Amino acid sequence: MASVARLRVSGMVCGACTSAVKAALENVSGVSSVSVSLEENVGVVRFDPAATSVAALREAVEDCGFDVVDATSSTAAGADAHAPISVPNKKSTTTPDAAHGAVVPAPGAPSLPLDPSSSSLAAAAAAA
Repeated sequence: MASVARLRVSGMVCGACTSAVKAALENVSGVSSVSVSLEENVGVVRFDPAATSVAALREAVEDCGFDVVDATSSTAAGADAHAPISVPNKKSTTTPDAAHGAVVPAPGAPSLPLDPSSSSLAAAAAAA
C-alpha cells in the first residue's frame, strides 16, 4: 500500500525553488507523485514505503539546498484512486463577470472571446 509524506520545506522563495524540490523528489525511486506548494512551503509525496522512506525524501530535498523542518507520513487508503477533495460550506464569491475581467491572454497568445454565460471554451474558440 502506498504512503503519503507531507514535508514542510523552508528556503523556497520562488517557482524555480518549487520546481527544484519537485524534481528532486520525483527522482527518488519509489515515488509515484509529487506536489509542491510555494504558498504553504509544503511538498506532498505519494510513495511506496517498500522502495523508499521519509528519510530518503528528506535527504533529496536537503541535497538540493533546502531544509525540511517537519515531515509526517501516513498510509494512503485507496492509494491507486484519485479521490476528490471536498471543502464543505465554501462557495466562490467571484461572479462570472468579475472573473471575465481577470482573464488576460499571455503575451503572444490569441485572445478568445469569453462568454460568461457559457462554461465552454470550445464554443468560444470555434467562434473566434
